Amino acid sequence: MKEIIDTVQKHTLTFHERRTRANLIAAISASSDEVKSSLHEACQRKRLRRDQACKDEVKKRRLDNEVSSNQTSPSVLQDVDLPPCFLKPVQEHVRQHCIAQYLTRTGSAATQLQTCMICAGEFFASELEEIAVDEIPHQELLRPAFPHHTQRLFSGMLLYNNAIHLQDSIPKGHACSKCMSMLRGSKQPPWSLSNGLWIGDIPVELSALTIPERLLVALHFPSAYIVKLFPKKKGAKFWDVASINSGIRGNVSTYRLNTSDIADMVNPKILPPHPALLASTIGITIVGPHNFPQHSIPHILTVNRA
Repeated sequence: MKEIIDTVQKHTLTFHERRTRANLIAAISASSDEVKSSLHEACQRKRLRRDQACKDEVKKRRLDNEVSSNQTSPSVLQDVDLPPCFLKPVQEHVRQHCIAQYLTRTGSAATQLQTCMICAGEFFASELEEIAVDEIPHQELLRPAFPHHTQRLFSGMLLYNNAIHLQDSIPKGHACSKCMSMLRGSKQPPWSLSNGLWIGDIPVELSALTIPERLLVALHFPSAYIVKLFPKKKGAKFWDVASINSGIRGNVSTYRLNTSDIADMVNPKILPPHPALLASTIGITIVGPHNFPQHSIPHILTVNRA
């Protein structure tokens, strides 16, 4: 509005006409041709100035970019000391060496699990060291805290028998780095079998028990078992009730339990516990077709009392 008023300032405009934009436009529309011609020329001059300013700005930015590129690129290349092999292809023997190292670090030999003969823990082979039984330092620290007549001792040490093998008639085994570090520091490894953690071999009668049978003779219940059952044949829709037990398979997942709540439910001094314990610690998830025949479920979950 100010530019319009300045352009027609030689013409008389009342205060009411200059007060609002609408009043100003109405006054100019009703003015003479001389006033309209002056405004048209002013608009043309403003448009030319604006276009020239835009062209100057674009030209200035382009020049600035060119100057910046010419000034920084050489300095960057001068500051960086590029090696002569920069961006050259890797030689074939280097590539083969990298592949061999990768296979060595991720192969079956590197990921094989071994058992520590001191604490009976399973570790990767890279975390263990093979050592002769007689070369274990401070052997007095591995003497059993609670001797038992079924314990098999090696030079007075209580070790995990299954982790010891004979090599040239010399008993050897693997020991984890933590146990060896404690022994070299004249300290007893906290997880060693000699530190009251030996429980002996599991009797054959107990090793053959199923999950429900183990729960019925257990004194403590640290886990809950979730059994997932699904058909062997993918996409099976018709399940024969007579053969449905042989047509499913599954896996077992364990979950931690609140042992204090379980202790309130059963009396650990009385065996076997109430059958309600099985329903509290064993869950079954059936993974099958969308419309699974529910009348088959009671036959699947039948308990064999034989």
